[in-house]
Amino acid sequence: VVLSAELDEFVKAYAESVHDQWAYAKIEQGWVYGEQINDKYRQHSNLKSYKLLDRKDTTKLEDPIREALKSIEKLQFRLEKTDAGIMRIATKPVQRKKQKDKSAPDYTPKAMDFTSVTINREMQ
Repeated sequence: VVLSAELDEFVKAYAESVHDQWAYAKIEQGWVYGEQINDKYRQHSNLKSYKLLDRKDTTKLEDPIREALKSIEKLQFRLEKTDAGIMRIATKPVQRKKQKDKSAPDYTPKAMDFTSVTINREMQ
């Protein structure tokens, strides 16, 4: 099964939302950006915009979504985008620790609202 360009766009948008949800939770727990993952100092190298992640990390997020959509299509279901489309939703302000690293990316995660996406099965 090959996904359409529209569904591939959805994969990327959903993967970005998953990343932002993860990052938002980490930041709320007091984590900050760091060049390497350091549990002791609560630093993580992926606390940055999805667009700044390396290909290995985006692939880890996108592949399971892509495979799930292929399975959905194989079962003859499909996703439809309503007129409302996909929009960013506001999240409460994140309480951050001060960044010690001045080169840390300026990044505030935002979740996506996928309530306008529906899934249905055409009856034959």
